Amino acid sequence: MIHLKKRGVSYLLIVILLFCYSSVAFADTISDKQKELKNVKEDIQSTKSDIEGIKGEQQELIEQIADIEADLDDKKKQLTEIEEILKEVQKNIELTQKELEDAIRKADAHKELMDERICAMYMSSNVSYLEILLDANSVTDFLNRVEMIKEIMTLDQEVLEEMQAIKEEIEERKEVLEAQEEVEEGTKREIVAQKEAIEEKQEEKEALLAKLKEQQKKMETDLDKLEKNSKGLEAEIQRLISEREEQKRRERERERARALNSSRGGSRSTTLPGSKPSLPDSGSTIKGNASAVIGVATRHLGKPYVYGASGPSAFDCSGFTSYVFRELGVSLPRTAATQANCSTGIKITSRNALKPGDLVFFSNSNSNLGHAGIYIGGGQFIHASSSKKRVVIESIDSDYRRRHFRWGRRIFN
Repeated sequence: MIHLKKRGVSYLLIVILLFCYSSVAFADTISDKQKELKNVKEDIQSTKSDIEGIKGEQQELIEQIADIEADLDDKKKQLTEIEEILKEVQKNIELTQKELEDAIRKADAHKELMDERICAMYMSSNVSYLEILLDANSVTDFLNRVEMIKEIMTLDQEVLEEMQAIKEEIEERKEVLEAQEEVEEGTKREIVAQKEAIEEKQEEKEALLAKLKEQQKKMETDLDKLEKNSKGLEAEIQRLISEREEQKRRERERERARALNSSRGGSRSTTLPGSKPSLPDSGSTIKGNASAVIGVATRHLGKPYVYGASGPSAFDCSGFTSYVFRELGVSLPRTAATQANCSTGIKITSRNALKPGDLVFFSNSNSNLGHAGIYIGGGQFIHASSSKKRVVIESIDSDYRRRHFRWGRRIFN
């Protein structure tokens, strides 16, 4: 008898040591995850601060784009004005060209008139003015010839002066034409420069817009990754806490069983370390690991809510609970009402008696039982929320959940 008591005490000490070791391991793991979560949340805050900075930069870019658009409008107005100037210059060139052609025609006409006069005077002869005078027959004839030569010479001088004036007019028109051509070329160069400036501003605008979109996309991507990481860590921490609570509960049950066996004189049914405790069976629960339920459930955090969906990419509330237990080899009815009243597991009427891994059921606004989830410990449960449109973790102790809680159902013992 004494030997059996000593064996029982030894087993009890071993269990206590294992419990302490596993508790420390759980505490270390949870502490590491909490530190990691703290770092992630600090990164989230830092990223949000960076986002505010990026938004400020984006506002500056928007203002710069507005300035570019204003410059573009100015360039377009200037271009319109230059085009009008170009039209006027081209019109003046056409007029100058016409005047030049008129001057050339006048010069040609004067030349023809001079040729006619010379022909009339000399009749194609090659005699000089002196020969004409010496050839006079009388004094009267001589005087007549002198008068005629004087008239011819006067006429020639007029023609020469007129020809010189026409020549100067032609040269002046030519200079005006060349000046007009130079103005035209300068105007064309100015138009080209204005167009290049407009195109450069347009390219700058497009580059700034592309930079704006790239910054916004990177900002949203980084923030989304951080928030998903934070949610995943929170779920992992909750899962570890639930597993630790479940382990503590089992160890307490083992201790009570061993204390009961010791008080009865040291029965040979003492549970060996690592084996299942010899507790009274509920009669309707199933052997299994309740913490595994939480592990499967939390892997689907964030997946979308779709009415009638049963996973794995989307769920409604009862589709989610049935899928989780189906992954662990337990077949549950499809709807929340039939799951709440099924023969598998035991009914838990008090919220305070819930344990991690238990199903929880709620009534809807019509007081009908219409919603299901899974309790994960710490006053929280995971479920596919129709209002949140995804799988989420929420408190079971809110006023709404307190009012609408109906009961729970424990599937695994």
